[in-house]
Amino acid sequence: LGARVIGVLVSSGTNGSTEDRYGTVQINGVSKVLAANSTATAGETLSASAIGYAKNTTGSAAIAGIQVEGTSGANGRVISILLTK
Repeated sequence: LGARVIGVLVSSGTNGSTEDRYGTVQINGVSKVLAANSTATAGETLSASAIGYAKNTTGSAAIAGIQVEGTSGANGRVISILLTK
């Protein structure tokens, strides 16, 4: 907890693996991300889960951004997040 969030990895291998691959990291603006199973809704702050999914910010977790679109629901749904520094 408390680590910094650099940005969102927006390109990786087609199988989801980033090993030995170059990627692009988006550091500002609105990005699409995969969301964890949560109750987050637009306007709430989000951080990263242990597997990199966006989730509600709790405790001293680093804030990745603010949810701007999408609803609560199951793991793996796509939502929009406004990245913050």
